[in-house]
Amino acid sequence: MENKQVQQQVVHQADSNMINNLMQMREKIKEVCSKCVNQRVRIQTFDGFICEGYIVDIKGGCVYVMVSASHPHVHDQRFFSPFFPSGYYDNVILPLVLYELLVITLLYT
Repeated sequence: MENKQVQQQVVHQADSNMINNLMQMREKIKEVCSKCVNQRVRIQTFDGFICEGYIVDIKGGCVYVMVSASHPHVHDQRFFSPFFPSGYYDNVILPLVLYELLVITLLYT
């Protein structure tokens, strides 16, 4: 086998200050979400996506929110699964990226 040398060209490298800020923000949001596990919340992301449901878990860089299958975004292309027909489950769990979260509101019933 012949070893070929691979050439690389960096097309983007994040600024170290930005990386530190994102990591701090992610940890802060993770801490807030941890306090809200099993509670009803409304979450808004930077791109305007809003969901209401219950935080069921936080792992890595994601928070997992259980929403009703009738939630308007469950059938959004970003979250659609062709393996389960509409109405197959009563609840669906959406993974949301922690650093994209803008507002987390506790909802009391």
